[in-house]
Amino acid sequence: MIGGRHKKVAAIASAVVAMSVAVTACSATPGAAGIVGKQWQVTALYDDPALPSGAPENQVPPTITLGQSSYTITTACGNAEGDLEWLDGSVKLGDVATTRTADCDPSAQTFASRFEALAPGSFIYKVDANGLRLSEITDTGSPDANRGWTAVSVGGN
Repeated sequence: MIGGRHKKVAAIASAVVAMSVAVTACSATPGAAGIVGKQWQVTALYDDPALPSGAPENQVPPTITLGQSSYTITTACGNAEGDLEWLDGSVKLGDVATTRTADCDPSAQTFASRFEALAPGSFIYKVDANGLRLSEITDTGSPDANRGWTAVSVGGN
């Protein structure tokens, strides 16, 4: 009887853990489930039409990981982080705080600085076969197709 009771308790505990994991995975927004927790390699920046959108040749592009309530950026020049808030179909990225710096190529530094300057703000997100696209939401509430960034998921996570 004691063995059966322990099995019941273990089964209940397993169910509670499974439900907790499911709730955590869904707590951002249903559409963000395929975004949260993945590492995304930035493929293009759309901040200034006079500047190249792609990362400099022979440089590893920055990555960003979007979590439930925070994000981290990793570049050849260091790391940064910030808070975020998932909304219905959009995400608001808070200010970027540098957590580590490293010496890097000037072109990599320029691209990293551009991305870190572009990251804070409110964005509509879209995931499709091409990857992740964030389009900045303007003061009028509409997305600006010219400002934002694109990224692809890395590492199969």
